[in-house]
Amino acid sequence: MTGSVPILVAAINARHSHASLGARCLLANLGELRPQAELAEFTIQQSASEIAAAIAEHQPRILGLGVYIWNAARVAELLPLLRHKLPDIKIVLGGPEIFGPNSPDGSASRPYLPHPENPVNPVKNPFLDLADFLLPGEADLAFAALCREILSSSHPCPSASIRGCLPPPDLSSLCLPYDEYSDSDLAQRVLYV
Repeated sequence: MTGSVPILVAAINARHSHASLGARCLLANLGELRPQAELAEFTIQQSASEIAAAIAEHQPRILGLGVYIWNAARVAELLPLLRHKLPDIKIVLGGPEIFGPNSPDGSASRPYLPHPENPVNPVKNPFLDLADFLLPGEADLAFAALCREILSSSHPCPSASIRGCLPPPDLSSLCLPYDEYSDSDLAQRVLYV
C-alpha cells in the first residue's frame, strides 16, 4: 500500500508516452499544499478497476482528475468504482468534457450528454452524480483554493457543487509546470509546451 496522501492529481492519458500537462499545472499551482500532493498517471488501455485499485492505494482525501475526449468513457466507468472503494473521497473533475462534447462555455446548462448513436436522445451526464465538484474553465488556481477549503473544513462540502466558469487567471500569477516533469519524463515521453 502506498499510504495516505491528502491530494492525488490523476491523469488518464491516451498513451504512456504522453505526459499530462494539465495535471502538472494543477500540482505546480498548489502552493503550500504541494508537499501534500502526488501525481498518478494512467492510460486508457488500463481497465477502470485497475485504475481504481491504484488510486485506492494512495487513500486520498481529494482526487483531481481531468476529463478529455480520449478518457471520458474511462472516467465514467471509474467513478462508481471509486465511490465504492473510497466512499469519503472528494472527487474534483475538470477539463473540457465535464459537461459533454461541444459545451460552448463550460456552463452547467448541459446536464445531459448526447448519445453517440442517437444525438436526439440525450443520456444523463454521469459526472454530475458521481463527482463532488466540477471545475469548468482554467482550474490552475481554483483547484488549489478548493483543496484548501476541503482540507481546512470540518464540515462536509456539498455534493455535486459546480464552481462557476472562472475567467482565465492573470498569467503572471501562475507557476509553470515544468519542474513537475521527472528526468524520465524528459527523456522518454512527449511533453507539451
